[in-house]
Amino acid sequence: MAKDLHEDWWPDLLAHIPAETPWNDDHVMVAERRGFDDGTTGVRFTISALVPFDELDACKAKLRQFSHEVRTSGPHPYHDKDGDPFTPLFSVSADGTPSGKYEPLVNIWQSNNRTTLQPDQGFLMTYGLIPRVLDQDGYIHWDDPQLPRHDVVTVSPPSIYDAPDTSPAEVRITKDHLQDYLTIRNMALIQSYFEKRWGPVSEEVADLLGPDESLRHDFTNRSIHIGLDMIDKTRCFAQVWGARVVAEPGAAPISINPLDTEALEWPGIQEPVTNATAHTLGMDYVYVSDTVLARYEGNVNFTINPETGSVGQGGQWGVGFCNRIGRNLIRLEIRKLYEGNPAEVIQHWHSCAVAPPVDRAYPEILHANNVAKRTKRMTYGLIALGELIADISQPFPQLKLSTETIINTCRADVRYNGWWSLSDAEKIARHIPFDLDEDAFLTRCLKLVNLLVERLKEGSLRNLLIALGVPKADISEYRTLKLLDLLVRMAAKATETGLELASQGDEVYRRLKTGDGEPDQPIRALFAINDLRQLAGHRADDDYEDKRNSALKRLGVDPASCKSGYGTALDDIYDQAAQTIEDATTTLVN
Repeated sequence: MAKDLHEDWWPDLLAHIPAETPWNDDHVMVAERRGFDDGTTGVRFTISALVPFDELDACKAKLRQFSHEVRTSGPHPYHDKDGDPFTPLFSVSADGTPSGKYEPLVNIWQSNNRTTLQPDQGFLMTYGLIPRVLDQDGYIHWDDPQLPRHDVVTVSPPSIYDAPDTSPAEVRITKDHLQDYLTIRNMALIQSYFEKRWGPVSEEVADLLGPDESLRHDFTNRSIHIGLDMIDKTRCFAQVWGARVVAEPGAAPISINPLDTEALEWPGIQEPVTNATAHTLGMDYVYVSDTVLARYEGNVNFTINPETGSVGQGGQWGVGFCNRIGRNLIRLEIRKLYEGNPAEVIQHWHSCAVAPPVDRAYPEILHANNVAKRTKRMTYGLIALGELIADISQPFPQLKLSTETIINTCRADVRYNGWWSLSDAEKIARHIPFDLDEDAFLTRCLKLVNLLVERLKEGSLRNLLIALGVPKADISEYRTLKLLDLLVRMAAKATETGLELASQGDEVYRRLKTGDGEPDQPIRALFAINDLRQLAGHRADDDYEDKRNSALKRLGVDPASCKSGYGTALDDIYDQAAQTIEDATTTLVN
């Protein structure tokens, strides 16, 4: 009966294999080893071979001959000093095919009870991939840092054989990179596999076996072996050795620039733009939402100038000749965008394109406020505050206070490196969408406090207040915000009373403490922002909503206006924070 088996026949235990379509996955499995808990030892091995396209037709008739193991010249070879030198080799054998053996896409070798799967270094080099290790999963993630593009290849830890179990291991490659590689090398991808599974003897298997305990049948692309368990005759195994053609040469989505032929329609530009037409354009502007920066913000591989919206990736590429206008737009020269930038970068910027502003929006839109201007104002406001605090400390040289010791930077450094070189400033200069959600809003309040409050050194403020005559015990539990508040209130009281803060600070503090016309809280906005910051991570608390609404109202923000997003509210809070710092500095100057 076995001779009558149709070419498409599969036993029930292996019926899932012909339904597999590895090329349908965005990340194609190109090698794997794994075991199965099916009551006995079940295993699956898969490897991938690169076959020259002109040999493919001949190989299709010999798929059954492809080995499911990668042949190696090691490991642990014996050295024969009188023989040929050792050469590390990997191959996939295929008897009866034109070449007889083929290049594996993934190199595999065993040592002790471990099997490692490693993508061919030629593939990794071709696309400039760099490894990244995540401790939590043990995988090696190969990325293209130029774009960036993560997880082009993912490689699991080695498979461990601990009888009877085989731990899973795999290598996956993104389909577009794999297709590109096959095309530029004119190769087809053939996967060979071995799988063994156990289960109850079905009626079909019993009929096939008849009086025999095992059966083997060769098909064009596989060999199938079925047999009864040696002890329990109600159970059987089914195993297969086979191969399949997964992909052939075709498109080259990575190596060929799609914008040579693909025309993008840009709002405000009359004709669709390809690489060629872009070079014919003059100083034609296109506009994108500053959400385009989200891909790059916080990534150390990129340099962003928040004031202009320009982005650079080392010496690889850069989007320049642009400037920020309005609250959330970036204007750039389209010709410059197309010059020297990867297609994926251009396509990303195109995905954020918007219609040009109407003519009547000018010239006001050129001077409108945005997150970068607001952050710059706060940063330089903090520097001015640090400089004034340092000036106030001059009568007390023993304190050795300077702008650098107070806020850990100075005006000269910020001017030279750019205000966004301060990590605290860069984090709050990131784009703010109108629909900013509540968690992101609270996180941004935390970053505001990091820049405007926590950057001020608590010890410097405390020592200065003590030098001015404030009893140490009175402020022993004060943190930075309360210490700054006290210093500003003392300065305001000194101005009000005509007392000299440096020489009569104790009297100033006495009057302030007794409530003699005590000034209003001068930095109330910072206290409210700090209260919002403390709510981050406590949204499950019963009184969370009351605390949030109270802090928002103290900042002049109607909580109901934030239902569609916190973007506009955060704009107002940035402005209030900047004004508060500037007012505090003015008080200290006076």
